[in-house]
Amino acid sequence: MKRNWAEEKLIERWTLFPDELALVGAKAGHTRPAFAVMTRFFAEEGRFPRDKREVPAEVLRFVAEQVGPGPEAGLEGWLRYDWSGRSVKYHRAQIRRFFGFREATAEDGERVAGWLLEEVLPREQDAGRLREAFRARCRALKIEPPTPGRVERLTASASRRFEERFCASVLGRLPEDAPTKTRRARRGGRPSRPWHPPSGGRASSRRSGRRSASGPSGQPAEPFPVWAAPP
Repeated sequence: MKRNWAEEKLIERWTLFPDELALVGAKAGHTRPAFAVMTRFFAEEGRFPRDKREVPAEVLRFVAEQVGPGPEAGLEGWLRYDWSGRSVKYHRAQIRRFFGFREATAEDGERVAGWLLEEVLPREQDAGRLREAFRARCRALKIEPPTPGRVERLTASASRRFEERFCASVLGRLPEDAPTKTRRARRGGRPSRPWHPPSGGRASSRRSGRRSASGPSGQPAEPFPVWAAPP
């Protein structure tokens, strides 16, 4: 979440709606502003904050002003909010139910990863954007996304499957003699031939230590073809 918010964006994105205020109104004390922040955060992001530090102080103050007892008291209430006890689990369940969401199951994660494989990866392979697409898909399905670590593992797995499928499809389109043609192309396009030692005057001149500049007929000798050189 971004750290700096202009006033008009705070009003646009962090103002609680009447039904949200009614939900928050059932809470008392320092729990009320903290619950209000959790509610509005979920409405904006489709998930809960990963920790207390993810929510900027100016957002906390703005939300606390709407539900009392004031911005600074609301900030203190957020800091005092029990992040790991039974209350926060109950509050999260209330908020999910209010927005019609549910927690993601293992099957949900695999299903969204399969959607990435079929619909997103053919045109987008950036890891960060894949994670964003995964969370956006969860939100569209009204599913609270898995933990960040699991989202990363699922998107990485989908990427590997896409690469394997792509390579297999490319290899499947190659002709059966593609390896032979590839080796031939590396030799300049000429087929390989067995090497035989030169015969005639040139061979005898080599044995006698003389270098001949002409062939057996007296014509200039053709250059020795590199591709026919012995291995």
